Amino acid sequence: MKKFISKSITLLMAIASAGMLSACLDDKVAGGVTEDAGLAIKDLNVAGLAQKGPFVKGSVVTVQGVDCKTMKFTEEEFTGEVKSNKGDFDVDDVNLSATCALFSVSGYYMNEFTGEKSSDKLTLHAITDLKDRKHVNINVLTELEYERVMKLVSKEKMSFDDAKMQAEKEILAALGLVDRFESFEGLSIYEKGDGNAALLATSVMLQSDLDAEKLTDRLDGFASSIAESGEWDDEKTKKKMTDWADSAKSRGKYETIRDNLEKWSDSDEIPDFEKVVDEINKDAKETTQKIPEEWSWDVPQSARLNPNIKYDTMIDPRDKQVYKVVKIEVKEHDYSQVWMAENLNYADSVKTPSLKGQNWCYNNDEKNCKVSGRYYTWAAAIDSVALANDSKNPLNCGYGKTCGINRGVQGICPDGWHLPTLHEWGLLGVALGNAGVAGDSLKALTGWDYAGTADNNGVDAYGFAALPTGRMVSTSSWSNVGSNVYYWSSEEDGTYEARYSNINNIYTKFYLFQGSKKYGQSVRCIKGDPSTAAIKSSSSSSVGETKSSSSSAKLSSSVVVSSSSQVKMSSSSVVPSGWSWDVPKELRFNPNIKYDSMVDPRDKRVYKVVKIEVKERDYSKVWMAENLNYDDSVKTPSLKGNSWCYHDTTKYCEVSGRYYTWAAAIDSVALANDPKDPLNCGYGKTCGLNRQIQGICPDGWHLPVRDEWGWLSVYLGNAGVAGDTLKALTGWDYAGTEDNNGVDAYGFTALPTGRRISETNWSNIGSNVYYWISEEEDAYEAQYSNINNIYTKFYLYQGSKTYGQSVRCVKDE
Repeated sequence: MKKFISKSITLLMAIASAGMLSACLDDKVAGGVTEDAGLAIKDLNVAGLAQKGPFVKGSVVTVQGVDCKTMKFTEEEFTGEVKSNKGDFDVDDVNLSATCALFSVSGYYMNEFTGEKSSDKLTLHAITDLKDRKHVNINVLTELEYERVMKLVSKEKMSFDDAKMQAEKEILAALGLVDRFESFEGLSIYEKGDGNAALLATSVMLQSDLDAEKLTDRLDGFASSIAESGEWDDEKTKKKMTDWADSAKSRGKYETIRDNLEKWSDSDEIPDFEKVVDEINKDAKETTQKIPEEWSWDVPQSARLNPNIKYDTMIDPRDKQVYKVVKIEVKEHDYSQVWMAENLNYADSVKTPSLKGQNWCYNNDEKNCKVSGRYYTWAAAIDSVALANDSKNPLNCGYGKTCGINRGVQGICPDGWHLPTLHEWGLLGVALGNAGVAGDSLKALTGWDYAGTADNNGVDAYGFAALPTGRMVSTSSWSNVGSNVYYWSSEEDGTYEARYSNINNIYTKFYLFQGSKKYGQSVRCIKGDPSTAAIKSSSSSSVGETKSSSSSAKLSSSVVVSSSSQVKMSSSSVVPSGWSWDVPKELRFNPNIKYDSMVDPRDKRVYKVVKIEVKERDYSKVWMAENLNYDDSVKTPSLKGNSWCYHDTTKYCEVSGRYYTWAAAIDSVALANDPKDPLNCGYGKTCGLNRQIQGICPDGWHLPVRDEWGWLSVYLGNAGVAGDTLKALTGWDYAGTEDNNGVDAYGFTALPTGRRISETNWSNIGSNVYYWISEEEDAYEAQYSNINNIYTKFYLYQGSKTYGQSVRCVKDE
């Protein structure tokens, strides 16, 4: 008891002293109201109830003035006392310079469980705004919240109303209660109602069979934990409370509690606390039990959060829901962003008409939204109605429409937050290592054990706590619940599809895909005004300029682009916009780029190379500007039977380079014979290749890892535009439309060389290019990058290791 009172007095004196000093310095009173302006609260008579069980007659009630904006105490103090053993009190003639006040009661109370007066005194507090209030109750819930409210206002700079709302939500969540009640200082253990039942249930469970001194310690521990983090994770205390509740129920003690309260209050309106005790008891047992490794709709979302991460909270002003948020900071990648650590669960279709018929809970059961958040169509996620009504830049977006969103949008997110762009998802993936491992870093510690193997779960390195909530494919069909999660981005992919990020339970990877705008998928918001959203680097702006001017760019002294989108090779021939095996690759290079050259010492072949530099992104790499064409299977046995020219015609290799299997591209024979770290890689084998390798590239160069392709796409704007930036100026006009060609902004000069599927099957010549990556997917597939003629995008996929695909080498650093 002494410990708790001492702590409270120390806190009050410290803040009061600071408040008095501040008042003396600026000749103002608390809350910014000057003495000349009068009092904020004048001659107010305040009544209320002081309840643990009811405080007894003569207990002292104090009202202390508090600045609503700083939580500093004023010198204003008023006292009263409890008038009867029902706990009722009055404090008359309260005059305050600000509307906020801290109430406290100190005295003996009636123990609901024993029916007797407590053995020692107890002090409880309640912080409130008296602007529109004349009745203030003091109870265990107001005690648990008041320090948290003061911290949120003074340290986090929240408004008093928002701080109260958040603190109350956090306390109820800590108890396993999700309903929203009126302010805690309006609750009473003497009246019917869900909120009053929650108060009484909390009061009796915290009391259990403790005396007043031990109850003080329990309240102090709970309140301190909430004040610090908004959470209460004292599993030992929760276990004691559940054990007591089980025992009390079996011994019929709930009836004793009800009888005592009815006697003290002269009323039969005691709330139905028994049901709430059972609810708290059930939740406490669930959270103290081992969390299942696999997905379950019975496990609260909060139980999946990483206990080793310090989360912050955000309150959605539209519906007052409280969300955990986390700052993901990777200093070596200069990355720092605040993300929501749980999925959005906003559903007000009156305030936000875009939601009408466009959002769901799993199996249409509202309680499931407490676990997974809601599932939204893309139109709902971007808030299509708001975009259509934007007075400055209206956009008509949705299924069956192409609106060309090229800016950040708030979407369905709260004010101060926005729907992530594809680029922002890409930056997150790259910052966490690369897309090949980022999924593992984002997945929650539990919930992903879909097939019974615990290593499907993630490491949740930064507290993102991604859960496998799957998606809604139609109103009667839900897909991949327990194995995948899908997060919308703000960007569309044509008339019927939009872009999203994906994590699954099998791999550590993080994917960027596209799918139907009709799907119901999850939303994670990112902090910041939409105007600050990362869309693409400033170099991407010049990309657009390059494209518009490329139609008149000179290719050489005798090669210019004509208005008919054809390039003159001489006075009598032209370079077609589309693919042709008769056009030398030299005529596809960008004439506005200064290329260097590299000689392969193995066969003396000369290659164009180019330094791709994006200074504002601190990116600089030297890449080959044409595909590798090395084929000496004597010097390099991995090549034997594993590299080809198109249709086995050598002259075509001078246009497209060679096509290699993945085993050839990584030089599997050299890897197997590595004396330091031999690896047995190839088709039908899993070798776990996880380091940079030279592969089939010349000395001083290497086969790109997935991360290098990822960084390249991110720094060229994002994966949504990087393909256009890398494609050659000509050669891609597959369907006769000139805008299939690229802008080749940095001289990479990607050509649509397709790939070899089998000895008699060549695929997508003239429409796609496929570049091997050094990393495998499994025993039969490996990873590659892809660009196609239809879209401006740049993809990272996986396919059979037996395919014949192109190789671009990157220079060692």
